[in-house]
Amino acid sequence: MEIRGQIAVVTGAAAGIGRAVAEALAAEGAAVVVADVDSDAGRRVAHDLGGRFVHADVLVDDELRALIAAAEGLGILVNKAAGARAPHYPDAPVTPTTSTPRRSGAASPR
Repeated sequence: MEIRGQIAVVTGAAAGIGRAVAEALAAEGAAVVVADVDSDAGRRVAHDLGGRFVHADVLVDDELRALIAAAEGLGILVNKAAGARAPHYPDAPVTPTTSTPRRSGAASPR
């Protein structure tokens, strides 16, 4: 997929994985629209990436419609809005996982 020149909306982009995705897309040449409920952090991230900020709560239909309208020519949508507690990327420590998640209903290993 060609990313350079695409308009990319990333929800939850003010912190955490959403921010990391927005950074990666910007580094690949996408015009990033940072969407988040945290206006201060969202504006900072958008400024750092040379992108735009749109305040949007993805659980509010009118705000979601306004976000999509603001991203005319949308080519990439990453819905990463969540609600994880701090610390967020890049401040959170990297902690390797030692377990493998299993799908619900998956058979137990023998």
